[in-house]
Amino acid sequence: MSRSSLRQYARDNYRNAPAGSWILGLTTGILICAVIALDLLVPGLVIFTFPFVIVPLVFSGTIQHVMFKANKPVTVGSSFRFFGLYYRSDLRGSFGFVVNLLKSLLVFLALEMTISFIASFIFQYLSKDFVEAMNTFLNMIEEESLTLEDLYNVLYINDGILMKYFMIVLFPSLYAALIFMVYNMSRFSVMIYFRMNLKRGNDKFVKYVYKETIRRQRMKMFKDYMALNFPLYILLILGLGGGTVLGYFWQGDIITMLICGFLGGALLSSFFLPFYFGNQEALFDEYANEFHKSVNIITKQLMSTIQTNIDLSIEEKENLQKRMEELKHPLEDDEDDNKKDPGGSS
Repeated sequence: MSRSSLRQYARDNYRNAPAGSWILGLTTGILICAVIALDLLVPGLVIFTFPFVIVPLVFSGTIQHVMFKANKPVTVGSSFRFFGLYYRSDLRGSFGFVVNLLKSLLVFLALEMTISFIASFIFQYLSKDFVEAMNTFLNMIEEESLTLEDLYNVLYINDGILMKYFMIVLFPSLYAALIFMVYNMSRFSVMIYFRMNLKRGNDKFVKYVYKETIRRQRMKMFKDYMALNFPLYILLILGLGGGTVLGYFWQGDIITMLICGFLGGALLSSFFLPFYFGNQEALFDEYANEFHKSVNIITKQLMSTIQTNIDLSIEEKENLQKRMEELKHPLEDDEDDNKKDPGGSS
């Protein structure tokens, strides 16, 4: 369908149950904000809560949306079950977290080095105090008796020039890497709907299908995805920036500013979640046939590779052919299985 038709289809998804969409979206968003807020008590905790709590919360929200739209009851107990379902071996790769984390780290390092080089040149040109402050900072790092308070105090010498430098280097790099990670995980998460309809297969097979589909439809999928979800990134950017500014005026230290930035980004993004889940489902429906084509391509490649490189008996070839044929039809209706297990069977 055309891009305007896709947007209309996504809006219809939302209009079918607007109250339920808002309840689910805001509840998910509030829970995510609450988890991030724990960092105000234990700085750095978000490093662990993001992959083990926040990502499963989004997964649970996605499954609940599917159940809710299908008029199936969603309770607190089922919400916890969907949360735990993320950790099942065939579902924990639903967002491609590990691969996307590594990609984001590369983006962070590349941006940090680039911005650091440019900022250092500019600061040295504008102020001789910068070189002196940086040398003091580096010398203090080498001291064995250095305390965190001493290290923090040096950031504010010479009118806080080092603090300004590290803020310019750190925040754009980290936030850009975070947005890049959210984008990649979000695009990959459309495969949750594919996996729910897949009778057989595993996480690796789902990834192969996704990569093959992206290879053939990369630009079109990107345009369709952004046409539906661009407000998410506007809200995320505004929230990150607004939260960072509030953290600056509240405490003024980098850790508090980062936490407030994450909180601001999560809070504003929460207001798009009521639409986001329906958008993702619309995107899957739009590309369901493309995923099916990818399954056919991959199974043919596997059949050819196995039969060419492995000596099989006639009976073994027939069994292999039967299994491959089953994989070729992953998107058939299977309501009874889905009622029993939203994650499908592997």
